[in-house]
Amino acid sequence: MDWYTIIRHYQIKNLPNHRKETEWFANLTTLANSIEKATMAENCYGKRYRHQCRIPHRVLQTSFQKLKADEESVRACISFEELHTLIKLTLKSISGIGELYCYDTALRIGARLGLTPRTVYLHAGTREGASFITDIRGKDFLGRECLPSELRQLPPEQIEDILCIYKDEIKEMHNKTIHRTRRNRTPCR
Repeated sequence: MDWYTIIRHYQIKNLPNHRKETEWFANLTTLANSIEKATMAENCYGKRYRHQCRIPHRVLQTSFQKLKADEESVRACISFEELHTLIKLTLKSISGIGELYCYDTALRIGARLGLTPRTVYLHAGTREGASFITDIRGKDFLGRECLPSELRQLPPEQIEDILCIYKDEIKEMHNKTIHRTRRNRTPCR
């Protein structure tokens, strides 16, 4: 696989669902409704998102109560980064809530508020995919300038999706590049 193939596959197979999700959250009637659906990890069909299917219902309910109590602070956020930080700080004491949940929740509520990421946020899957193309040690997010030119053309949330969904293909591309580089080296004398 190459970047063109990965991006094209993503645009055909995954991007329509991403856009549908974003549009659904953007059009929810109230911010309170958006906070509820996002924290409960509930999609437009009333089902739980698979990224959050292992989180116990009581943990989601606690997250909802905490974020709902802070609705005015959520409403006051003027950037995705501010919203993401608020969500992380508000929910950090809840056992079972991790960085992917905080990112997904911020992305969904951000859709309602018209806020999108300016950088590529790293969490388990995205961090793994990104590790094959750039140095991510000690980083929670990446600027697009750190990434291959093919990815730089995309919005950060789509890059995040690709790095996570296609981490195995990215690893394979990385390993092929390393193998090619080693094979073409001049032997040391």
